[in-house]
Amino acid sequence: MARKLAQNVNFYGVLYSAGSTPPKDVADRITNPNAWGGDEADDASEDKGYAGLSPDELKAEVEKRNADREDDARIEITGTGANGNVKKGDLVAALEADDATASE
Repeated sequence: MARKLAQNVNFYGVLYSAGSTPPKDVADRITNPNAWGGDEADDASEDKGYAGLSPDELKAEVEKRNADREDDARIEITGTGANGNVKKGDLVAALEADDATASE
């Protein structure tokens, strides 16, 4: 199955819209991995871990884990975005650190 674009791509003056499937000769020359979305086969065959979850799903996972914990054992998230805002990567890092601590 051909892959679909996750973002608009301007390829030598021709705009390919997000969600579209460019011709194979064009697709082979689009090398930025951020341009691509997954297709159903990719989603089924890859375990994307936390990176495959939305920020809301990640926040829900943190809240679920923190629900039964004492204050000193709660997952702490440090925001690295502008003005200390929490980014998706911050949530992923916090959950991965929690997983590593739990496996020790």
